[in-house]
Parts: sequence; structure tokens; C-alpha cells
Amino acid sequence: MLTKEELKANYKKFNDDKLLNLWASPQRLSTVAQEALRDEIAERGLDTSGISRDNRPSKNEGEIKVPFSDTDYSEPPENTYPGALKIYLTNQKMISNRMMFFIPMGIILIIAGVLLAQMVLFLVGLALFFLSYFLKATIGAQPQLVIYKDRLLCYRDSGRSRRRYSEVGKLMNNNTMDTIPAENIISVEQEGPFSTSPLALRLKGKSKPYLLLLIADKEETADIKRMIESTYQLASA
Repeated sequence: MLTKEELKANYKKFNDDKLLNLWASPQRLSTVAQEALRDEIAERGLDTSGISRDNRPSKNEGEIKVPFSDTDYSEPPENTYPGALKIYLTNQKMISNRMMFFIPMGIILIIAGVLLAQMVLFLVGLALFFLSYFLKATIGAQPQLVIYKDRLLCYRDSGRSRRRYSEVGKLMNNNTMDTIPAENIISVEQEGPFSTSPLALRLKGKSKPYLLLLIADKEETADIKRMIESTYQLASA
């Protein structure tokens, strides 16, 4: 259960409209969550006098439902993976930065299509621009690694660049994760000398490392490595 301070930190990431929508549906929130929400609304000076509140009891009274995209990368809703020790989400900022790469490409194609009088080129650029902008604005963070006491749920990175985008797409679509029993994990190491180098699991009976498919910055990567080592009592590599 999240504390009031943790809930307030989450609510600070919400825009005004989302806060007011939650205020209108208090049955979705626990008592502590309602108090944190009330404090945040008061701090912003938002007017709630004209909002009709739905106080019907929730089917899961006491449960707070927070969308993935509005949570910290390591604090998703507890009821998503019951019994999980920690769940890591994709880094939203890194996803947005990657999508930004395609927006100027779309603009370049649009300009080239106009200058060369190529309608197909123009339409491709237009589609790429709007699709990239739309995805940047709407893609939310998704679970990418789940740590249980007796197993690890994760995605595998083949390491082949030609499949990189399809694998990231698989991760963002929240497809079925691989399940690795804790007793099969020998160690977790970074496959390279840099802090952003990918993490790899050394598994019993496997000669090749299992590369973890992650969208995480260096701090998150280091935290994931420490958490795996401490949970499964592995020697630090």
C-alpha cells in the first residue's frame, strides 16, 4: 500500500483535469488516497464547488488504481502483478526522446515532397510526422521487468539491430514475458564497459547470456542490477 506522501508525489504529476476527474469519482480511491488528492487540489487552488461527486462504494474498496503512465518507474499498481517484490516500467522520457527522432524525418520528407512535386513523398512524410507526434503523446510506460521472490519476468533482447524496433514494439505492446526461475539465475552482468550497457543474465545450462530488453537510464539500470542481485542472493559482478 502506498503511503500518503508517495500518493501526493504521484498526484503532482497529474494535470488539473485528471485531478478533478479523480475528485469526481472518490469511490475509486482509498481513504489515504482521497486525503492526498484533497491536499494536492488545495495546494493548486482548484475549484471543486461545481463538481458532482459519485460516492457509490467501489467493488474493490480501499484500492487505488493509478495508470502506468502516471507512476514512478518502479511503483506501478500493486494489484497488476500480485505478490511481486518490484515492477520496473519503461522509461517514459527515453521513449519520448526516441519518437522525437522521427518527427524531423517526417518534416524533411514533407519539404522534399513539395520541392520535388512528389505527392507520395509528401504523404509519407505527413503520415510519419503525425504518427510520431501521436505516439509520442499517447504511449504510456509499460511493465518491462517483474521481480518475484522465486522467479523473474522479463523480455529478451536478441541484440540484432535489424530486429530492434520489432522487439521494442513487442515490449511496448505488453506481450507475454519470459519466466525465469530464480534457481536458474547464476549472475547478472553488464555487457559492456559503460553505465548504459545492457544487462545480461547468466543462466544454468546456457552458454550464451540472456540479454534483458530494457528501456532504462543508467540509474534505473543500476537499480535493476542491484535488485536482482539482492533478491536472488547473487554475487555482485
